[in-house]
Amino acid sequence: MGDEGIDYINARASFESSDMVSFDYDSKSYNLNATSFLIATGGRPRSHPTICPSLSVTSDDLFSLDKDPGATLVIGGGYIAIECAGFLRGLGKPVHMLNRSSFLRTMDSDMAMRIVSELEE
Repeated sequence: MGDEGIDYINARASFESSDMVSFDYDSKSYNLNATSFLIATGGRPRSHPTICPSLSVTSDDLFSLDKDPGATLVIGGGYIAIECAGFLRGLGKPVHMLNRSSFLRTMDSDMAMRIVSELEE
């Protein structure tokens, strides 16, 4: 990807062993060996199936709204949910957060508690 020194290969890969993946690209088969792999799923935010699409937006949609969202309920407790809540609150909007477990549950718990405390203030 340019000068960054990253090779981007759009292919489906599979693990052959703990240190090797294989994939096909341009009609050729390849094997890559490495001591570690980063798996980036490329997931996209999605609306909840029980919420009317006209009443909700995803974190991606938030940036292309034609009008002020006003008071907002942010569903989720990951870093993107917290980021969205933070910048909406920074814009002076009333924000409420709803989460099924602990906020930032995969992050350092001391930092997560500090961030949640700051959000509550």
